[in-house]
Amino acid sequence: TVTTDEGNRVVRLAKEILERVEEIRDANYCQENHIDILTIPAINSGILSEAVSRVWKEAKGVHISITEGKVSDIISQFLEHNYFKSRCFCLCSMSDEVVNFFKRKFHDKKISYQALGNDRMVCIAHYLDPVSKQRTVTKEAVSQRPYLEYQYYNGEGDREDILSKIEFDDAYRSFAQSGSRLRGRTLRQMIVQGVGVTVMPSIIENKDEHFHKGTIRLMSFADLEMKMTYYVLYNEQIPLNDQEKMFLTQLKKSVREWEQKIRCYFG
Repeated sequence: TVTTDEGNRVVRLAKEILERVEEIRDANYCQENHIDILTIPAINSGILSEAVSRVWKEAKGVHISITEGKVSDIISQFLEHNYFKSRCFCLCSMSDEVVNFFKRKFHDKKISYQALGNDRMVCIAHYLDPVSKQRTVTKEAVSQRPYLEYQYYNGEGDREDILSKIEFDDAYRSFAQSGSRLRGRTLRQMIVQGVGVTVMPSIIENKDEHFHKGTIRLMSFADLEMKMTYYVLYNEQIPLNDQEKMFLTQLKKSVREWEQKIRCYFG
């Protein structure tokens, strides 16, 4: 089939119309009082509620939708959203390996990836548990206690997936046992009851009343390095509206406040 000049003109016109429709849709989207958020459990439990409540207090009528999932799931979902140029923030932890793996894709798709702050995996136990006597613990000391495994990190899925290779992978998974695997809220309730100990990101305890009352304590590891960096990802091709700028400002402030709090806690 030979393409005519008229056919070429129609194709060019159709492309221009589609591009214009996308521009109008994106412009209208950015004017809406709506924020979509994809997040990992640690950020959702630890700081997100604080950042969201601050936005609601200062910007009435903002609708915020939050979806929680594993790093691999939410980054994949985010990239799918980003393909259609809709606004979506992705809050996750990424190792240097993961960042380097996606750096070219982020650049090509005009995705901003900003570090929010750092965190560490810590031992969490009831204040009467033997491991709670010191601010630091060893792997050996923790291994002597009944261990409750955080289900989010239970090793399910393809270990060869780049997104599953968090930077503390080998050190953390060395705790894996055949014992109980529990979700965050249930696990923390059992810690409060003195059933056992666990290892989780410290930030997950930021809003836990039992932590602030001293019922449970956090201990850093003297012989293991299990650090992580939290990031926010978003499509920088779409200008941030006032509500979205406010959200990012409050989110970064919440992370900084926790970093300062946990530094003081561990001295």
